[in-house]
Amino acid sequence: MDDSIREFALTVLRTDLNLTVRDDIDAQTPLGAGGLGLDSFTIMELAVRAEDEFDADIVRFLDGALPTSFGEFVDSVERGRRT
Repeated sequence: MDDSIREFALTVLRTDLNLTVRDDIDAQTPLGAGGLGLDSFTIMELAVRAEDEFDADIVRFLDGALPTSFGEFVDSVERGRRT
């Protein structure tokens, strides 16, 4: 898991979106229920911010579905980087 993407995502969640996020988040942590508790709108907001920050095209790697785990989200940003 790319540490820069991981840290960016956690900072956005904690600072920009003002959410309480545990320190023990790992690749298997669910984005939704039973994990971070994010709804689909918040996941999309995080994705848009990550696309802007990392010049990435995340949508082409999602196959019509939002990522379900933190690791899947980070991996989709990493694979979507244009540079």
